[in-house]
Amino acid sequence: MMIKMTYLSFILFFILVPLIINVAYLVYRHYLHVTAEKSKNLVKTTRYFTAIIILAIIALIYTTPWDNFLVANKIWYYDINKVLGIVIGYVPIEEYIFFVVQTLLVGVFTFTFSKTLYLNSKDERERKDIRVLSTVFIFLIWLIAIITYTSQISALVYLNLILIWALPPIMLQLLFGADILWEKKVPLVFFLLISTAYLSIIDALAISANIWTISLNTSTGILIGGILPIEEMVFFLVTNVLIIFGLTLIASQKSEIRFRSYLKIVKLNSRKIKGD
Repeated sequence: MMIKMTYLSFILFFILVPLIINVAYLVYRHYLHVTAEKSKNLVKTTRYFTAIIILAIIALIYTTPWDNFLVANKIWYYDINKVLGIVIGYVPIEEYIFFVVQTLLVGVFTFTFSKTLYLNSKDERERKDIRVLSTVFIFLIWLIAIITYTSQISALVYLNLILIWALPPIMLQLLFGADILWEKKVPLVFFLLISTAYLSIIDALAISANIWTISLNTSTGILIGGILPIEEMVFFLVTNVLIIFGLTLIASQKSEIRFRSYLKIVKLNSRKIKGD
C-alpha cells in the first residue's frame, strides 16, 4: 500500500483525516460543554483560530522560497509519478498544502488537548534575564550554522539550512516572550514532543514510499530507525516550536499587555523625534 501512496493521499490520510477528527472533537467538547463555563482565563476560541490561520499564511510565505531553494539544489527531491504534476517554482503543489495543514493540525491538536497552556498566569513579573539568555543561546547556534554552512561541509548543508532558516523567528519569539513560555514549559515540551514524533513517523513512511527523498550528498547520513534522516526530525521540531510558541504567545494575556506597552513606547519615541 505504501509503495502506491501519492503525496496527495499521504496528506489526506495522515494530516487531513486527523485534523477533521480533531476539529470534530473540539467542537463537541468545547462548544457543547466548555462554553457553558465561561472563564476570563480561557482564550477566546475565535481569536485562537484566527491566530492559527494567520500563522498558516505566514508559514506558507516564509517557507516557500527556502523550500524552493532546497529542491532547486537537489537537497531533497520528489518522485514525479507521485505528485499531481502542478509545480510552482520548483516545488509540487502538495508541498504548499503541507505547509498550511501542518500548522492547522499542530495548532488545533495543541489547543484541543491542553488544559493549562492557554490559561493566563497570575505571575506578573517580567523575566528579562530568561528572554536575553535564551535569545543569545539560540543566536550562537544560528551563528555556528552560518559559519559551518559557509565552510561548505557537505554533510551539514541540509541541517545548517534548516537552522539558518528557522532560528531567526524563534529568536524573535524568545526575545519577546521567553519568560511567558517558560511558565508553560511542561505542557509546551509535551506537545512539542508529541507533534514532532507523529510528524517524524509519517515522514519516515513517506520516505519509505519514495514520495520524497533526502539527498545523502548534503545530509549527515544519520538515519533514525534506518529510514528517517535526523535533519527531518530537526525540521519538524523547529517548525513545531514556531507554531506552538507563536500560538501560546498570541493567546497569552501577558503578551497582549506587553505588546501594547511596547507600542506605546514606539509611539512616544516617534512623537519625540517629530518634536511634538
